[in-house]
Order: sequence, then C-alpha cells, then structure tokens
Amino acid sequence: MRTRVLSLALRVLALALLAMASACCRTPPPAAQIQPFGESWYTPQERNSDSTLPELSSLATRYHSCISYRDRGTIVVRHWDGKVRTSSVSTFETTFVRTAAFKLLLFDETGNLHAGVLQRGGKTQTWVRGKISEEPDLATADGALRGVSFGLSTIVPSVLGGSDLSKKPLDLVSRGLPECISCLVTSSGTQADGRQRVFWLDHGVLRRTESIQLFGQQTNHTTTTFQSDVIIAYHNVEFDSDPERLATDVRNFEWPADARQ
Repeated sequence: MRTRVLSLALRVLALALLAMASACCRTPPPAAQIQPFGESWYTPQERNSDSTLPELSSLATRYHSCISYRDRGTIVVRHWDGKVRTSSVSTFETTFVRTAAFKLLLFDETGNLHAGVLQRGGKTQTWVRGKISEEPDLATADGALRGVSFGLSTIVPSVLGGSDLSKKPLDLVSRGLPECISCLVTSSGTQADGRQRVFWLDHGVLRRTESIQLFGQQTNHTTTTFQSDVIIAYHNVEFDSDPERLATDVRNFEWPADARQ
C-alpha cells in the first residue's frame, strides 16, 4: 500500500514539474503580426517622438560610447515591376575603432571588392570600382558611396559617430517580437505611393534595416504597383572586441593592386 501511494505521489510530482517546465520554456507569442520583409507597407501601432522610445536610448548607449565595433552582413536588393521580380545579394564588413580607424568594404555577388571607405592616420579614402579618391572627412566619404552602397554607408557610421538613426521621428510598429526584436519605422507618402525605412533593434543592437519604395502607375484605369526593397542584415556584430587588433587590421589594409589614383 505504501509503495502504491509513493508511486502515485511521484507521478503527480513528475506531471507538475513537466507542466512547470513547459510553461517556463514556451516561447511567448509575438506582440503583433507584421509583414515579412519587403512584402508590404508597415503600419505603425504607436506614434512616438525619438525621445520616448527606450530602444533608441539603448542603441545610443551601445553605439555612441563603444571603443570598437565590427560586423559582417548581407545586402538584398529586390524589385517588382508588376510582372517580374528580380533580386541581388551582396555582402559587406565594417571595422571601427574610435578616434583611430574605420573601414567599410562592400563585395559584389561574386565576392569581389566593389567599393569601400578607409580612414586612418588622419586621411580618408574611398575606393569605387578600382578608383581611389581622397575625401576631406568620413561624412563626405559616406556620401560619395551612397549610390553604390544602397544607404549602408550612411547608417552605422553615422550612429557610431553620435547621430540618430533617422532625421525624421520614428514610429513603433511592434515591440516584444520573438528574440526580443523591436521594429521602428519612418514613413513618407502613402502605401500607394511612398517610402519607408524600417529599423529592427535587438536589445539596442541594429540587426536589420529595410528601405521600401512603392509607387503606382495607372494604365487603362488599371493601377500597377511597383516596389523596390533594400534589406540590410547585420551579422556577427561585436562591440569592444580587441580594439588594438582591429586598429592594426585597418592600418595594414591595402586596396587591391590594380587600384588607380
């Protein structure tokens, strides 16, 4: 009898522990359903000014004060002309040591160097399709690369330098998604004819940006919507990881031998 009671008690205890473990490990549901990257227009749930968003304060703490920063990532460019979808994928890497060095390299779909920015020893250079140009400062260099970097050269470098993500107020699309990702967006125009820039933040770390452009064309009373997307994903993000080694890497870097002045 005592054995049966003990066995029953153990079974009840095991079931209780299993229920507790299941409750603790269950992934919380997302706070809101949002569209997959590049599929449609994002509708803000809350209107906020930059100063009221804790995500931006957390990002500023990380990026504005770090000694060094490093990342690798991908750029996906997609276009929809109403009939055919096209896309391309390229890669990039960033190395930054505050007051010492900065390097941004962009590679094409085949892995060859396509463009870059290099700052060291008080000098700033851009490299675009084999041509080296001297620039007065990093801001000018970033602007020179804007057309070939799909906006990449104006995001992280400016945030590391103390600027905000966007010159326009950011609206909250969703907070508390899986992996604790928050989605912020700045918009101009409408879903029929407008632009959006979307920022995905994970505990103050910029993980993705998305630039969306939608515009319509009417022919014979039929409106065709065209769409262009640029999705930038940041991988292997590291803060304050061996700044001396990163600075040495930038100091010793050389442009490809066929570069021309």
